Amino acid sequence: MQTPLDAKGWRQHIWRNTAVNGATNAVANGLICWLLFRNKSSLELFSPSGGISADLLATGFLLAMIVTLILIPIQRRQLTKDALSPEVLAAPSPLTLRLVAVTERYIMAVALSAILGLIAAAATLLALNTLAQDSFTPFGYSVFKGLWAGIFAGALAYLIIYLTGHRAYETS
Repeated sequence: MQTPLDAKGWRQHIWRNTAVNGATNAVANGLICWLLFRNKSSLELFSPSGGISADLLATGFLLAMIVTLILIPIQRRQLTKDALSPEVLAAPSPLTLRLVAVTERYIMAVALSAILGLIAAAATLLALNTLAQDSFTPFGYSVFKGLWAGIFAGALAYLIIYLTGHRAYETS
């Protein structure tokens, strides 16, 4: 059995995994977006054929599901192997305890993250509409989507790791 993660090791674990998830998803989503839309002259936020809105909603939904499907088992396995020292995590808030309980079932965690992805994408579309950003160039949208996906995936990874850490701590 390895030495449990101390506070510094826990922070490094969270930072490394959050940064890797964010950067990987930023590059992958930006590149895929560029390959899909590079031959278009302009991309409309809302259009009869779906436009950017359909793409961003689908990305939010699928990205959240995929990150959750992959990251939860990895984190659970890793935190079983590298236990947390009891002093690493502060006493969880009632909200944290509730989220840990609700996301205990793997399928529930995946479903909730997919809903969170849709909410994040819808909020982004609302912000773009409010700012009167009605269209993008293919390059501009690729950069925007890459940054959006990277930030969202990094934040989701942080949340998953945080909740998984509290789950591991509560069950030990």
